[in-house]
Amino acid sequence: MPTGSMLNCRSIAPETWEHARQALVFYFTYRLGADNAEDLAHDTLTAILARDDYEFEKEEDFLKVCYGFANHTVKEGIRKAAKHNYTPLEFDPPAPGNKTQGLNEAEARVYLQEILQLGRERLSQKDYEILKSAISLDGKEIAKAFGISDANNVRVRLHRLRKLLAGWAGWGKSQL
Repeated sequence: MPTGSMLNCRSIAPETWEHARQALVFYFTYRLGADNAEDLAHDTLTAILARDDYEFEKEEDFLKVCYGFANHTVKEGIRKAAKHNYTPLEFDPPAPGNKTQGLNEAEARVYLQEILQLGRERLSQKDYEILKSAISLDGKEIAKAFGISDANNVRVRLHRLRKLLAGWAGWGKSQL
């Protein structure tokens, strides 16, 4: 058949376009379960209309062409959705591990108990309580609980207490 007798999308009757639109909406709604079936049908028909060079033999083949373009529209929609779809990451940081060099968890617990024992024996009651509360409270909470002016003063006081305890325990600077 010569090229001049071939049909393209511009030579299709408006009723056939409407029938194709309804068929595509049905296809997208009931076959694929799409919520946006009207939009997908519109996108499919727009893609067909944009192709001046697409030719077919009979007007009855137009619906087959529409379904072919519909498959491409669905695949493109899936790619777009996958591109913009994300799963929020659940931020559950791991618990801090034991970073005491050369000690396992049980040994580190024993050393901590020994240091707390040294603190209980040699520090003032208030300093010992501040040191003990630093295990579970932050600087602001400690300042509020012990009537210290601000968290920075708590940080400095804890630093001095730790240095004092390290000296009593016989830990040199290289071990801290």
